[in-house]
Amino acid sequence: YWTVVAYSLAGTASPAPATQSFHIQRDQFVTESFELGCIDGTSNISEWTLALETGSSPWTANSTYSGSLEPRTGDFNVYLFHSDGAAAVSWLFHPITLVGSRTYDVELYARQQSTNPNNAQIGIYYGTDPTIAAMTNSIAGSTFLDTSEYKRIAGSFTPSSSGTYYLGIRGYIGGSTNYLALDDVKL
Repeated sequence: YWTVVAYSLAGTASPAPATQSFHIQRDQFVTESFELGCIDGTSNISEWTLALETGSSPWTANSTYSGSLEPRTGDFNVYLFHSDGAAAVSWLFHPITLVGSRTYDVELYARQQSTNPNNAQIGIYYGTDPTIAAMTNSIAGSTFLDTSEYKRIAGSFTPSSSGTYYLGIRGYIGGSTNYLALDDVKL
């Protein structure tokens, strides 16, 4: 809540109006560590839209699991899981307002449960809609994760025109690995 009190040049205050409130919209993220608004164990990932490409496992918020699912920083991360022995491909989309001809850097950190690089991949894309079909611009194409430690994935991109775009993160998890963890997405 806030109150505005106006003062004259002589220092006299005018009567204060009734207390007011307002909502501040959160600026687009600088670093998204999934700390705000996520619900552990659900696909309710605040300010992100999800889409399944294959399989039945969407990205899921995590603040409970440790080990290979432990967040890199903070109390939350997100993970992609498979339980039926089949590969899963799932997307996360986030709106971003961009200025045309300006170069942007993006980075994120991901790891898988296994050390076999064929079991997990992650890629960063952008497009004009929060759909798989719209993710036509690659920032960092599918990268194999060859370690059970968090690996930095990064890339740069320059949109041709100003407007609202969507950052897309594509996760792939093979049938022989159970988890792919993601944390600390930075624009």
